[in-house]
Amino acid sequence: MLKRLKHKLPKSDSLLGYLTKLEEFCILDEPTFQRIIQLSQEDERFGRFLSSTIIVRRDTDKPKKVVLPQYVNELSYPSFIRLLSSMSSRDSVLHNHIVGVSDPTDKPISETDTSHTAIEALCETGWRTLESLVSRYMFAKFILNHILFMELRAGCYLQVSGERIDDILIPPPVEDEDPPPKLPPPPTGFKVPRTNLLKCKQGFYYCLAKKGYSLTMCDMIGSKEEKVSVREFVEAVFPYSYEWERRPKIPKRLLAFTHIAANIMKKCESRNFLQLLDAWFPMKYEYQNGHSLNKVVSFCFAASHMLFPQELFGSAENWAVLRSKYVYYMKLPPRTPPSFDTMMEGFKLTEIDWLFTSDKAQSKSLGDSLKARELFEQIIVWITNKFLPQLFRSFFYVTDSVTSEQMIFRHAVWRRRARPALRDLKHTQFSRDIYTPSVFGVSKFRLVPKKAGFRPIVSLGRPVQDPFKGKGPKPVSVNRKLSRLHKVLYQEFKLSGRNKCGLESVHLLKRVLGNFERSVRAHGDIENLKFVKIDVTAAFDTIPPKKVREIATSLLDSVSYSIHRHTRTVPLGPKAFKRWFTTCKAINGRSESTLQFFRSMGHKGLLVDENKSSKIGKQLLCKLLNDHLFRNDVMIDGNVYRQIRGIPQGSVMSSLFCSMVYEEMVMKHFGELFERRDTCLLRYVDDFLLITADTATAVAFLHKALEGIPEYGVSVNRSKCLVNFPLTIDDVEMTRLEKGQNMPFLGMTIDPSNLQLRRQYTSSSRMLWVDHGVKLSTVRVRTLKYFKTRFPRALLDGSVPEDTVLKNVAAFFRYVFLRGLRTILQFKNLSEERITQEAAILATKMIDVSMGDVAVRCPQTNMRRLRGWLTRVAVISIERQR
Repeated sequence: MLKRLKHKLPKSDSLLGYLTKLEEFCILDEPTFQRIIQLSQEDERFGRFLSSTIIVRRDTDKPKKVVLPQYVNELSYPSFIRLLSSMSSRDSVLHNHIVGVSDPTDKPISETDTSHTAIEALCETGWRTLESLVSRYMFAKFILNHILFMELRAGCYLQVSGERIDDILIPPPVEDEDPPPKLPPPPTGFKVPRTNLLKCKQGFYYCLAKKGYSLTMCDMIGSKEEKVSVREFVEAVFPYSYEWERRPKIPKRLLAFTHIAANIMKKCESRNFLQLLDAWFPMKYEYQNGHSLNKVVSFCFAASHMLFPQELFGSAENWAVLRSKYVYYMKLPPRTPPSFDTMMEGFKLTEIDWLFTSDKAQSKSLGDSLKARELFEQIIVWITNKFLPQLFRSFFYVTDSVTSEQMIFRHAVWRRRARPALRDLKHTQFSRDIYTPSVFGVSKFRLVPKKAGFRPIVSLGRPVQDPFKGKGPKPVSVNRKLSRLHKVLYQEFKLSGRNKCGLESVHLLKRVLGNFERSVRAHGDIENLKFVKIDVTAAFDTIPPKKVREIATSLLDSVSYSIHRHTRTVPLGPKAFKRWFTTCKAINGRSESTLQFFRSMGHKGLLVDENKSSKIGKQLLCKLLNDHLFRNDVMIDGNVYRQIRGIPQGSVMSSLFCSMVYEEMVMKHFGELFERRDTCLLRYVDDFLLITADTATAVAFLHKALEGIPEYGVSVNRSKCLVNFPLTIDDVEMTRLEKGQNMPFLGMTIDPSNLQLRRQYTSSSRMLWVDHGVKLSTVRVRTLKYFKTRFPRALLDGSVPEDTVLKNVAAFFRYVFLRGLRTILQFKNLSEERITQEAAILATKMIDVSMGDVAVRCPQTNMRRLRGWLTRVAVISIERQR
């Protein structure tokens, strides 16, 4: 971090280096310096503190004259730090204004006071030791006139004094009182902006309000008027061709387009797309997985032919290019906007007569060509931002599945499939009886397709306008309103010690299995372990809300809580960035130290306490909890319903509620499992996995789970249970792993013979990027960055067998390399020799990255064998792509 910070702030140094320079310039007397050096050599922790603490001197700073009161030596060390806090400037992170306290001795800071993170940090052992070696005047001058960072762990530092580092690395925008000068109009051919112009597909997802089988011009240009004139249509398609100060009539250059516009408007009023929909998507089929992308694109292309006259794009080649752009647009992720250059690539503008003023046989001037390109760019923008989204809103329901795959249904097909599920939900989970409005407003509701049926999701992450209050301030999402409740409940649940088997993250699976492996090896054999995997049926729909409220209320043991705000600045690369996060503290209950929380974070960067906090009482938290559980209102088919069964899905609280209920259930019904050293029970949300050396324990656990626990709404799906040993229950044989097969769990597989993990990778048929506008060298750079960032380092250490290391690295290598190779293959006009050369360069660099990481983390691995494995994977992948 010090090396990275020196690029931004050259006068950065370690505390030990800075003290050495003070001694060289005779600012620090030699006996004091020698005592510091001697103690750092004798005390390893103090030496580490001096070498890891970072100090920054700024040229713009004027050394502050420090005047200490006469009683300064009589103060305790915490009170002395409080005095420095009151003396620091208001823009310092150490400053803490206390209303009504003029003398720090009136409010001494205790050893456990955590009201200010910087003060808490300065009260740690390293700073106390340094203060005891130098005078308090020198220490105060040192703290108040410098920017100091204390290391919390590797790569993570807390700023304890000086001006905020995020304001230095990321200066706030300066508001200019004078209006910016009016820029001259852009030259011909460059009026259309090149960035942030095309919109992503997310805008027409989950739209089911349109009825009928025709398109209206009002929708295609975004107008609220009932009738649209030709001039208004032309103005909407070519907004950059008008002078915004005065727009009395159609520009001369667009007069050739007016008859095309009139033709489009006439066809739009008369065309009905019902026969076209029936031809491509007959209602006699079920369409379990939605319509194929090829048929949807073909329908959009046929609809374009029905509305657009042939001269709009000229030749048949341009029409074929337009179809390829539809394919590119539909393959994009929902939140990825199309590339403007990619949408423009491939069209031959010289074959579109209306774009030019000269005849087709005549040569085109530079100005005429630039103007023609400018007009065609606006056509592409209108098709991408207006025509295609309205076409999908009118005839298709676009959604994503449980596995985040895009699924497209004709409106009538979706209604036919979703109607039975909605009817059941209205009778089982929702009710029209609403007597009191909810403080959270009415949220949007949608169904997400899965293999069998649907999963109801409430869109609580979107801003919600309260219909009972009418128009008001900017709406806030339900999840945003619940953020403080989630912060408090998560901390209380974590500190209560009730989480016995729950995994907060998938990355903890390796650590838990490693500890269990060492425990089993110390008392027996690891080869005959029994695995039992169960899945709770409809977990979020069956959890009793009253049980959630009971557990949550028992966790809230403090009268009020304070929420503190912090920032994390990462000075990487040419541009630094910062993120905000919060911490929670109980006023009169159990609470976690802020420094302890910072040390447990998995992120790197420079942390700054903003010294801003807000308080929230237990009564308000309970009200938010009660409203969220028992007043969750959603909009279904234009009517407001209230959820009466289960807990809301799509909420930031859902996983936490699930953990709270299931952890209590586990301790009550399976508490004896935690007393056995040969047994390990794992849970992630509603997925359970039992690993034990005792067959009787595994059978008893599965028996009790299959019986169900109605008190907690738990019922287990027998067909989804999975074991690795022969077992028959009620004359029904349980699903069993094949010999040599690994147990799947949380996207990974666990080897029953040695508890080693292997990650499961999805199909590599997709490209790494679908944007064809990037350069070929950019693909190589992005692929290497993706490979370095997501390399499975968490699965690699010195205890992992060599074969497992090779399989994990080779699987990830193949996954990324295939996606990068398919991206390279999308470049046109590349010879087979050039493709092979680029693939070989990419494979060589990826192999070097793999060997570098493996050599550090798994020194027991044969590097020559690893290189052979990866080379073989790369060669086979290239040959198969041919």
